Amino acid sequence: MFEDLLASGLPEGSSRSRILAYIDRYAVMVRDSGLDYDTELYNSRNKFFVQKGRGMQQSLATLLAEAQERGELSRDLGPEELCDYLFVAIRGVVFQWCLLDGKPDIVAMLHRYMDRLLLAFEPRG
Repeated sequence: MFEDLLASGLPEGSSRSRILAYIDRYAVMVRDSGLDYDTELYNSRNKFFVQKGRGMQQSLATLLAEAQERGELSRDLGPEELCDYLFVAIRGVVFQWCLLDGKPDIVAMLHRYMDRLLLAFEPRG
């Protein structure tokens, strides 16, 4: 399902814009799957989210590695660990959206949160 959203490719541009486009597509997937489905999926009993080697995480880790190579993100963490940080936050935002009964626009909400979070991983100095 998510791979279909990525199949059309991400826009050219800065790594940040490509990462945010990835996040936007993730949010569209969440929105389109429906609140009932998401409420069932986003809970502490679902261990699927912590499985390593999933294509969704590998795609994001590749984008993060490219951003690090271009000097757009810090190398304090490796791309896989940085990916884990971002997905913890992504799942938290989606969980919050579920708690709010899907009232906010999840695409705008997730984009706003992740845009700010990415600032924490920009190179310092």
